[in-house]
Amino acid sequence: MEKNNSVLAGEFSQNICGTYKRRDICFSRGNGATLFDKKGKKYIDLLSGLGVNNLGYAHPALINEIKKAAGGLLHVSNLFQIESQVELSRLIQKNAFPGKCFFCNSGTEANEAAYKLAMKYSKNVSPQKKEIISMLNSFHGRTMGSLSLTGQIKYQSSFKPLLPVTYCNYSNIPELKRKINRNTAAVFVEVVQGEGGVYIASREFLQELRSLCNYHQALLIIDEVQTGCGRTGKPFAWQHYDIVPDVITMAKGLAGGLPIGSMLVSSKYADILEPGDHASTFGGNPFVTRVALKAFSILTSPVFLQKAEKNAGYLAKGLDSLLAGKKSLLETRRLGMMLALEFKEGVNTDELAEKLSARGIIVNSIKNKIIRLLPPLVISKNEIDYALGVFKHVFSGLE
Repeated sequence: MEKNNSVLAGEFSQNICGTYKRRDICFSRGNGATLFDKKGKKYIDLLSGLGVNNLGYAHPALINEIKKAAGGLLHVSNLFQIESQVELSRLIQKNAFPGKCFFCNSGTEANEAAYKLAMKYSKNVSPQKKEIISMLNSFHGRTMGSLSLTGQIKYQSSFKPLLPVTYCNYSNIPELKRKINRNTAAVFVEVVQGEGGVYIASREFLQELRSLCNYHQALLIIDEVQTGCGRTGKPFAWQHYDIVPDVITMAKGLAGGLPIGSMLVSSKYADILEPGDHASTFGGNPFVTRVALKAFSILTSPVFLQKAEKNAGYLAKGLDSLLAGKKSLLETRRLGMMLALEFKEGVNTDELAEKLSARGIIVNSIKNKIIRLLPPLVISKNEIDYALGVFKHVFSGLE
């Protein structure tokens, strides 16, 4: 007998740790940017599993590759050579910069690896060079190192003491100049603070940050966990800014929905971590890296990226038209297929998200004032038009 949503919600409460506020929806299948629940109700997914499903659902090339990869090796230890790791690393380097990859299972693990790399780098240079800088309002993960990098008290307060990190206000160049010095080992930054509300770094900020890191011999580490894999219209978001980082971390869309993370370290620093310094049992196993090869090759194709950017602009234009003249709207922000609608005080975006969900549109509400949109990069104009129709109805009551 099929369980209804309320029964299933009760079973979740009894059996699964309550680390998420789950909606009473259980999906059974999907296609493109469209999901269907167990009763067949249709939803347009404008969240992509929190930025993971960049290729949407049931992508034929990805499914075919998963089937082929499942017939081979699923796992062998990293004590042995895994050919698909080499191929994936080469593909990432081709789309980024020369260096070496470390493979793991998630974004938070990739940032943990980068944190350890920075600490060992600091010890190799000077005993005093041990300060790590990160940005306020950032998000780098939930494990203790990446949580320390996350500049939001709401995530940290229950788990202190954390590792020592100095925080800087995002895109604040004067403060950046005051805080980076010869004792700075590394600076962690997101090109777009996705979980923070889709706040986009200024060109001047990132270029000044690159210059300061060069001058003080500090590593520039860019978190591309959410912004990588074509999300912003380029393979990686830093490529919009005429800079090259020393390290990038990535995950989410890299394997089209399978768990994988990676840290790419530029050639100059690629041999800092040595055998025994770091490891990941499941990281980069043959199955996931083979699937990631297919997913990442699709996601970084110029033709694919051009089409995704065109549809992202179409969605943004449609939303701008719907919201034109709405005094309750503070501003909209977009880089590629990352969009935010920020409202003034008095608009409850949690309620807006629930109303949209009830009418079959999945979005994310942040800080009860921002609607975040991360649609699959394969979203079609028909799916966008359907979503815009629902937005028009839900937003009609806004002043």
